[in-house]
Amino acid sequence: MPPDKIIVSYPGVTEDFRVPAPGSAALLRERQGIEPPYMLAVTRLAGYGNLLNLAKAYVYLVKAGKVTMPLVIPGEVWDAQYIGKVRELLAEEGCSDRVKFIGYVPHQHMPLLFGHAACFVFPSLLEACGTVLIEALACGTPILCCRRRPMADICGDAAVLFDGEEPSDIADKIFDVLSDRSLRDVLSRRAVERSTHFSWQQSAEKVHQLFEQLAPASRAASRGAEAKTPERRT
Repeated sequence: MPPDKIIVSYPGVTEDFRVPAPGSAALLRERQGIEPPYMLAVTRLAGYGNLLNLAKAYVYLVKAGKVTMPLVIPGEVWDAQYIGKVRELLAEEGCSDRVKFIGYVPHQHMPLLFGHAACFVFPSLLEACGTVLIEALACGTPILCCRRRPMADICGDAAVLFDGEEPSDIADKIFDVLSDRSLRDVLSRRAVERSTHFSWQQSAEKVHQLFEQLAPASRAASRGAEAKTPERRT
């Protein structure tokens, strides 16, 4: 498609997704039984969500003594066979108790999970639009994601990018973020700033822009149809 024929309209993010208030970690403990610090991964629990490569990266970091915090993964299972492989790997490597599959989390409770995570890892290899990235940006969460579009387009300079098909690269990038507080602070500030690019008003304006581009062609087509219609005789 020619670039001038494409208009990109991203979804907005609700006001509930924002940097968490001081002391709100207590509410997270009450609702989910989760105690910071922790890593967070929110992705489709299916093959393209790429949790197997993330699990391999996490296992390496744990066994190398580079990470001690748990990895929290919310969501319902879409591909039981694939997630079975992930669980099998974790069990073989003695890391099952460190990776917490917490199941379905109501959408209105997700801001607390995002906001208190030491980092948010989005390993997905394929997305139409990674909405969870926009939500994580609004919560000021330090983000790591796959170096592919549209993930890189959404995050801009507010994320550390990795090769999603290379567990070693995922592991290296996670360690870089977790071991550098100043980097996490920079990513957090950039995330909040980046999130201002995504709003339902801007989304509506993009759609309106599309209608305005189509309107001249519609009017011309209408005039052409009128010209071909014979006059009605009475």
